[in-house]
Amino acid sequence: MLKKALPDIGRASSKILGGPDYLGVQEVSRLDLVPHETSFTLRFSAECRQQDYLEVRRYLNRELLLLCEKEDLKLV
Repeated sequence: MLKKALPDIGRASSKILGGPDYLGVQEVSRLDLVPHETSFTLRFSAECRQQDYLEVRRYLNRELLLLCEKEDLKLV
């Protein structure tokens, strides 16, 4: 899913100069509030100009959230 979606996400923003790229799983942890549930933190990167960093970061977060919702992935 990511392999297919990331190039489209990158092409849709003129502020992204390279990527975005999936870098892997950064962290895995158990959730105390929900038994038998595990939380994953995934790492992504994209190349942009320094002055566009916050805009690109918000854009990527939004697009990745929408992708997860579209794919019916449960977010914690």
